[in-house]
Amino acid sequence: MMKPAEQRDVQALGIRIHYVEAGAGDPVMLIHGLGMSTASWRANIGPLSRAHRVLAVDLPGHGYSEMPRERYSLEFGVRFMDAFLDAVGVESASLVGESMGGLVALNYALDRPRRVARLVLVDSGGLGRELAFFLRVLSVPLLGEALIDPGLRGTRALLRLIMHLSNWRLITDDLVRDVAAARIRPGNKRALLAALRTGASLRGQKPEFNLAPRLSRLQVPLLTVWGAQDGVIPVSHAYRAHQAAPGSRLRVFDQCGHWPQMEKAEQFNALVEEFLQP
Repeated sequence: MMKPAEQRDVQALGIRIHYVEAGAGDPVMLIHGLGMSTASWRANIGPLSRAHRVLAVDLPGHGYSEMPRERYSLEFGVRFMDAFLDAVGVESASLVGESMGGLVALNYALDRPRRVARLVLVDSGGLGRELAFFLRVLSVPLLGEALIDPGLRGTRALLRLIMHLSNWRLITDDLVRDVAAARIRPGNKRALLAALRTGASLRGQKPEFNLAPRLSRLQVPLLTVWGAQDGVIPVSHAYRAHQAAPGSRLRVFDQCGHWPQMEKAEQFNALVEEFLQP
């Protein structure tokens, strides 16, 4: 009988971290993007948990996790991943990271290859300078604070920026409420802007966060998944990663934006499940 999903909390780096756990078997950690939460994986946790122990985490300062007591950085991300995996009793896990979560996952796989079984990058950050104009604008002090609306209206507008027009039918009232419930929590807007401004500016992603030159040294199997019409991070980054990483696999979904895990959920789950097989 499949183990049902449970909402849990754990201490990592001295802060309370929220996560959703479901299933049993080889562990798979799902890592969401900037300003999001475990709601990003609502179409994937159940299907993937049929054969795996799924751990969908709210990153520090996101979702229902506490704000970190230190600045965001690549090094902080590695220490957080170490602490979280230790706290949930996992020595090695497959990582599925979307957008900023992909940056976190890729950096961890490069620094801690022994703790990463397989890596799935989904419309990932960390592979080039190009970013959507609205993200670059939000990185500007005061402008970001004024423009971000974490409520229902702003969340619906954001999801329409994220998803391809053909998939807007998926932006249901229930999804909007689920995503907004985490975004409106005290401190989450501040955390979103702090994380964004650490890695991006008006000119795009900062050069020190470009991990593409290190991909040739990646020691774990890699699957890169992208939406062909991603308006947040261009699909050219997917081809860049695929060419740079030895033995990598690539899947680009047409009629798909920045959230293939939801926009093409059935195909995405089958693809990832196949990749995760030993």
